[in-house]
Amino acid sequence: SGNKENGADIFLYNANRVPVISLNQASITSFLTVLAWYPNTLLRTWCLVLHSLTLMTNMQLNSGSSNAITTQESTAHLLVSDPNLIHVLVKFLSGTSPHGTNQHSPQVGPTATQA
Repeated sequence: SGNKENGADIFLYNANRVPVISLNQASITSFLTVLAWYPNTLLRTWCLVLHSLTLMTNMQLNSGSSNAITTQESTAHLLVSDPNLIHVLVKFLSGTSPHGTNQHSPQVGPTATQA
């Protein structure tokens, strides 16, 4: 039973992990756009989204520039500067979508915030 417990540790959320799959600015923009426009987001999905966004902030992106000072850019900077992020946050915290109504679980954000 000791091995099973150790094996289960890989499924525990660890905010310090760095994703193996590299992302670029287009990937981040696409991810946030889908979140902003996707209707009726479930609480479980919001949990996975928030976990993913946290892990994305641990990544460094290669900008492809030859200048050694600017070759690394943090995904946190790209996330914060992306205009879709505000729509995602408003959708989560208000429990509604700025692009329509969220009738499936209208109190997800406020309930999670209160909890």
